[in-house]
Amino acid sequence: NFFNALIVITQIVKTMMKSYFFLFFSLLGVIMLFSSCQKEENMYVAYGDAIVQSFKSGDSVVYATCYYAYSYEKMKQASVSSTDGSINIPLDSAAFRYTFSYFPDTSDYKTSKPSPQEFFFKVVFDNGIEYEATDSLEQNVMLPPVLTKNQFDTIDIRLNLAWNNVEYAHQYRVVLENEAGEVVFQSDFLSASQPRFSITSSSDGWFTGKIPVRGEKFRPVVLAYQYEKNVSAFDVQSISFAREDYFSWLTKID
Repeated sequence: NFFNALIVITQIVKTMMKSYFFLFFSLLGVIMLFSSCQKEENMYVAYGDAIVQSFKSGDSVVYATCYYAYSYEKMKQASVSSTDGSINIPLDSAAFRYTFSYFPDTSDYKTSKPSPQEFFFKVVFDNGIEYEATDSLEQNVMLPPVLTKNQFDTIDIRLNLAWNNVEYAHQYRVVLENEAGEVVFQSDFLSASQPRFSITSSSDGWFTGKIPVRGEKFRPVVLAYQYEKNVSAFDVQSISFAREDYFSWLTKID
């Protein structure tokens, strides 16, 4: 049934989103490596971001909110709460404690979109200094991309992908996973006016040592990114994605 299927896919998505954590860092500027010229006078500042993620589970689109707290300085702990009192959860540390996060559980996913509201992120730095940041979740969030083409061209030896324009999307990105769930290819960010992408063995974006070989199987994933109205490095409104079936990489001798 829907709930059992959601349990399975949620575990996959949690693993997948953790493996995509570098996408967030890339999107948000790789927090812990910001140069000193970018730091504010008060170094003990943190930023919070509530981000809706959506994908298709069976015939339904499901939504949940993930939470991130970032800082230039190491944090000892972080938590997030909501104005309506429905959320009050600790965040898990990651990336050497410059980033804390919460990835949704099965019970967090709903077929209805999260309500717009304000969130409060409370952090405690290693030296005991406390700080509170806020972030507002807005009304409009994206649906997942719907692919109109997912075809491996055995003549030109390339994967051709195309998808419908996603309302509210500002950028896209395409990644490939291998059968072990590892991300082996990552495109640059694509503009909202480019809902298509092709990948060959010579395309920029293959990770070192991951150039495809004959018969290797990959799964394409198309991600869409929506930013908040007041755009900064820490203002992502939603991320949606479509995760397709595996295909075999062929060569001309096939």
